[in-house]
Amino acid sequence: MDVRTAILTRRSAKRFLPDPIRRDSIERMLEAAVRAPNHWLTEPWHFYVVMGTGRERVAELRARQMRESGQTDPDRISRHTVEIRTIPALIFVSARRGKSEQETHENRLATAAAIMNMLLVAHEEGLGAIWRTGQFIHYEPLREFLGVPADAEIIGQIYVGLPAEVRDTPRTPWQEKTSWITE
Repeated sequence: MDVRTAILTRRSAKRFLPDPIRRDSIERMLEAAVRAPNHWLTEPWHFYVVMGTGRERVAELRARQMRESGQTDPDRISRHTVEIRTIPALIFVSARRGKSEQETHENRLATAAAIMNMLLVAHEEGLGAIWRTGQFIHYEPLREFLGVPADAEIIGQIYVGLPAEVRDTPRTPWQEKTSWITE
C-alpha cells in the first residue's frame, strides 16, 4: 500500500474483535513511529505497550478514575472497562517535556507525528487503531503504573486490534481549508 492510499483510506476503528494480534505488527508500528520528524532530534517519545493481563490493571485504573471524577453510572463504567479488557493491545505514548516552553511544544508535535506513523502502519498491517486522549491519560495512578517519569506527559493512548467495524468519517474538502498566498 502506498503512503497516499494509506492516508486516504485509514479510519479510526471504534470496535475491535478480541482476537490476539501479532507482536511483530506492533514492532513495525513502533519502528515507523521513531522515524517521525523531531526538531533538534530530541526523540521525545516513549511507548508503553500493554497486552495480556496488564489490560486488567488498566481497566481497574480506568474504573477508579471514572468514579473519582464523579461518574456514577455503573453501565458506563462497565462499557469502558470491558473495552479495555478486550482490546488486544493498548499503547500509551508519552512525550518528554523540553528545556523551554518552545521545546516542550515541539516535543508534543513530534510525538503526535510518531502516533500518526503508528496509525498508518497499523492500517497497512490490516489492523484497526484509534488514538484516544481524555482525562484518563492525565490520571496519576495510571502514570505510576506505566512508569512515566515526572518530566514526561502522556499524549495519548492507542487501541490496536482487528477491527470489528470501521465507519467512514466525512471530511471537509481540502479546498475549503486552504488559502493560497501568491503575492
